[in-house]
Amino acid sequence: MDCAGESDGEFGDGAGVVLLLMLEALVMGIPVGYKNAVFHRVIKDFMIQGGDFLKANSGPNTNGCQFFLSCAKSEWLDGKHVVFGRVLGDGMLVVRKIENVQTGQGNKPKLTCTIAECGEM
Repeated sequence: MDCAGESDGEFGDGAGVVLLLMLEALVMGIPVGYKNAVFHRVIKDFMIQGGDFLKANSGPNTNGCQFFLSCAKSEWLDGKHVVFGRVLGDGMLVVRKIENVQTGQGNKPKLTCTIAECGEM
């Protein structure tokens, strides 16, 4: 995965803000995690996108509930998005399988691709 902003720490300055927001949500008892998140857009050799597509980010200093995994270097996105993780080990095999799912209109996967289980935050 391409990690934009690595010169500002492993994942860039914005990663700390994302982690603080998640911690605040946990303290308030709001569930935080990716379990049951659906990948609703897949663009081969670019990215797979998941989360709540009704709450997209709308510009600087806005935070929605979407996320995407870059499948190739995407330098044009450096400094525009917060990078806060990477796919480990055999997880990239799963990413590549999702990336190769047949898509229809709007790059929507023809098969439902859901995160059935994930680690706890």
